[in-house]
Amino acid sequence: MDFAHNPAKVKAALATAKGIPQGQKRRVLAVFILTGFAPMKLTGKDIMDAMAEVLDAEDRVSYPKSITRAEPRTRQFPPGI
Repeated sequence: MDFAHNPAKVKAALATAKGIPQGQKRRVLAVFILTGFAPMKLTGKDIMDAMAEVLDAEDRVSYPKSITRAEPRTRQFPPGI
């Protein structure tokens, strides 16, 4: 998604992945990556609330370290990230 800073769009995307609009209930495994710290600072609580409204205990969301545009594109991540 290129709209991870928008809580309503995050919620809609997760609901679609979960199958809610089709009356289904699939398990969701998501990776949520922000390309900077400002989006999380400004909308972080709203994004987490939107996720909590859609996701269940069996769903999983991973939050790897945020990447800022100031970092070089050749950045090496430590093992396990």
